[in-house]
Amino acid sequence: MRLNNQGFTLIELLVVVLIIGILTSVGVPQYLRAVEKARSAEALQLMGVLKDSMAICYSTYQNQFDAKCTFTNLEANISGATSELIRTESYNVTRLPGDANFYYGVQFERNNPDKDYSIVGRKRRSDGTFVRNCVPNTAKGQELCRVVAGRNYADTDGF
Repeated sequence: MRLNNQGFTLIELLVVVLIIGILTSVGVPQYLRAVEKARSAEALQLMGVLKDSMAICYSTYQNQFDAKCTFTNLEANISGATSELIRTESYNVTRLPGDANFYYGVQFERNNPDKDYSIVGRKRRSDGTFVRNCVPNTAKGQELCRVVAGRNYADTDGF
């Protein structure tokens, strides 16, 4: 009598499914971190452009900065910008007014439903440096701030 061995046994199929599950559980979180890192790189690049444009505008219109230096009046021509808001695929960008500690700033708020975190950049009055901070709004936002800005995302000197 001859057995016809065609196909795989149930154990072999279960082992394959288990291996795929393990690889997925390792790979998906790494992929999501890489995607968030890319989104934040886009935000930081735009923040650099806005920082330079706002510095030029501030040096020209110091006393009238809030009125004259809207997003539509900056040297950087940003498509889809209104005077107070820039919408990108990943972030909503708003201007921050000056106060006793900062000349001006911008806030990049993640535009997913939970608004997990914001990246805030401000020009400090005391030494003139532009400081970037990641501000978590949710528990998931804390983890994403670690991905975006590193372990010291809450440091007052920024990242």
